[in-house]
Amino acid sequence: IPAFVESRRLEDGVGYVRLNIFLLQPLMQQVRSAVLEMADAPALVIDLRGNPGGVGGMAAGIAGLLLARGDDRKSLGTMKMRGGEIRFAVNPQPPHYTRPVALLIDEMSLSTSEILAGGLQEMRRAVVVGRATGGMVLPSNIEKLPGGVRFQYAIADFKTPRGVLLEGRGVVPDIAVPLSRRLLWEKGDPILAAAREHLHRKASTS
Repeated sequence: IPAFVESRRLEDGVGYVRLNIFLLQPLMQQVRSAVLEMADAPALVIDLRGNPGGVGGMAAGIAGLLLARGDDRKSLGTMKMRGGEIRFAVNPQPPHYTRPVALLIDEMSLSTSEILAGGLQEMRRAVVVGRATGGMVLPSNIEKLPGGVRFQYAIADFKTPRGVLLEGRGVVPDIAVPLSRRLLWEKGDPILAAAREHLHRKASTS
């Protein structure tokens, strides 16, 4: 899978960062650089649509770019395995981005995308916009069985800090944007448009 990070300023000055998969190398440094370049942007959009996940720890790394010192005890959730558990603790990484953030999601935002979106949503650090994620959060192994059949099975369970099981449920957006021909015709990218409208309203009332 080709891995890439896309970043740019939108017409209204809002920063936009998109990554298509979670890979520490080479993407984590690219994401960090992109977020830091948006330090003076009035708001930031992180696009996770179509992102199937990847390295889980990268979600905590990205969250650390958005949280200030004093938030060290915050976590995106806990993954429980037979031999122990992994807590997705967020380590704030100054200089951090402190202005409003919107995360864009859809049905193909899976796994690590769901961990990041669900955790930041519960912290109220980001507004989540789009359509519910696919609810495919758990890590798994694939074994080859006799006859060539392959068996895939989950090896851990994951809960958000509030104890929500995202597997089979997905992350439910704060601002739901249905898929419709009319919205596509009127807005071009209705999920991005809804996020920008929310961010502008937030800026005007703050």
